[in-house]
Order: sequence, then structure tokens, then C-alpha cells
Amino acid sequence: MVTDIIEKEYSDETTLIIGDLIGDTQQLTPDVPLNLNNIPLQLSLTVNILSDVRNEEQMAALLLELHRLMLSKDITIDQYTLRLEEPVPEESKPGSGNNLYLENFPAKNITDNQESLISVIRKHQLVTNKNDKQ
Repeated sequence: MVTDIIEKEYSDETTLIIGDLIGDTQQLTPDVPLNLNNIPLQLSLTVNILSDVRNEEQMAALLLELHRLMLSKDITIDQYTLRLEEPVPEESKPGSGNNLYLENFPAKNITDNQESLISVIRKHQLVTNKNDKQ
């Protein structure tokens, strides 16, 4: 469902879309239909986006656009992981160049003010990078 929404309505080209549940998925049973608008667990969304511009300003703009799209469909995402990938010009496929990552970013930190969002993204990336090195 999330994949279909992003593929049809998100303005930028993506190479990977993964919606996942955070927490104890054993409380979900096969006999109960899954309703994305009322899930007893948190939702995580991972999206890889092809982008000629890969900086924090672009990351903030694309994250905000994606977050607004999900909210417009009444889907509450709790955590985002985004990767801005360098496209290969002829094939529009991800290259091996300078990619920018934002991992496990809490949706509660998303603000409509882009400057504030950029600041929060920078702080999150510093903490993420510091934790990765330990």
C-alpha cells in the first residue's frame, strides 16, 4: 500500500521503498486483517531517492514532502530512513558516488519550518554517526 502511494504520488524517482513494523510483531496474527490506519505497532519507512542534489537542504525538503504525503493518506509513519542517491545519467539508476543518508529519523522531529528541520537533521546525523563509531 505504501509502495503504491509513493510510486504513484511522490514527485521524485525512487529505487527502494520498504515499509516495516517496529516492535513485537508476534502480537499480529494472520487471521486479523492489517489496517495501516490503526496498527498496534510503530511504522518505519525506508526510501531511496534519486537526486542530483544531495545535501541537508534537499534531504529536509524531500523528507517533508514524503511525510506530508503519508499524512494526507492517513498513514502515520513513526520513523524514516532516507537515502539520496546519485543517479547514473543514461540509466537513471543509483550510482556509486556521493550518497547522503538519514537513518531512523523520528517523525515526531519533523517540523514545517525547513530551517528548523535542517538543524534537527544535522543533530540527528551527528548522534547517529557518533553511535556508529562506538
